[in-house]
Amino acid sequence: MSALLQVSKLCFCYGRERVLDNVNLSINHQEFVAIIGPNGGGKSTLAKLMAGLLTPHIGSITYTPSNARIGYVAQNTMEHLDFPISAYEVVMMGFLHKRFLLATREQKAYALEMMDRLGVSHLARRKIGALSGGERQRVLIARALCAKPDILILDEPTASIDLKGQEDIFRILQTLSARMSIVVISHDLSAILRYAHKIVYINKTAVLHDVPDVEFIESSGHFCEIDLFYQLTQSQKEAR
Repeated sequence: MSALLQVSKLCFCYGRERVLDNVNLSINHQEFVAIIGPNGGGKSTLAKLMAGLLTPHIGSITYTPSNARIGYVAQNTMEHLDFPISAYEVVMMGFLHKRFLLATREQKAYALEMMDRLGVSHLARRKIGALSGGERQRVLIARALCAKPDILILDEPTASIDLKGQEDIFRILQTLSARMSIVVISHDLSAILRYAHKIVYINKTAVLHDVPDVEFIESSGHFCEIDLFYQLTQSQKEAR
C-alpha cells in the first residue's frame, strides 16, 4: 500500500505549551488506524491537524494526492442542539462545495444511502437536537461520508454509544476501509483492535505498534489494555 498521509517532524503548541513534539507517522491508502493514548496527550489536536483545522508550527503534513478529500467527525456532538435543522439536512451539509438546499437528485439519494448504511435513515426528519448522542454521532459520520473522502478521521466516534452500537460502528468503518483510509481516536481498545490495521500511541510524540493477535484475544477472552499502554510507554521512553 502507498502512503496517503505523511506527518514529518510535526510540532504544535498552544501558547507556550508544546502539545505535540517531533511526531512522525504515515497512513496508507485503505488503512484502518487506531490512535490511542492518555487524556491530554495530543490525540484530538493531531486529528485537527490532519484534518487541516490547525496548522503545524514546525514540520509538515502532506497528502498524496495533494487534493485528497478529508472527512472529519469531531468528538463533541452537543453543540448547537437548539438549531432547528433535521438530521437529513445535517447530512446534506456534507456536500461541502455545493448549495445543499439546491442539491441534485443524485446527492439526495446518496445522503439517504449513507444514512441507511449508518442505521439512521428512519430519523431523517427528526430535529438533530432530539436525537440521542449515539444517533447524532451516526448522523455526523453520514455527513462526513457525503464528501466521499479519501480519508475519514473520527475523534471518539463511539463515546456516546452502547457496546452493541460500538461494534456496529466499527464494523461499518471496517467495510469503508476497503475504499478509504480510516483514522479513529478511541479509548475502546478491546473493541477497536479487532478492526484496526495499525495502532498509533500519542503522548506528545508518536509510537507505532502492531495490533495484538485478535484470534488470541478472542480465544482467551482476555485483553489487558494496561499491558499494551505499558509497552507503548516503554517504547516511547526508549525512542527518546
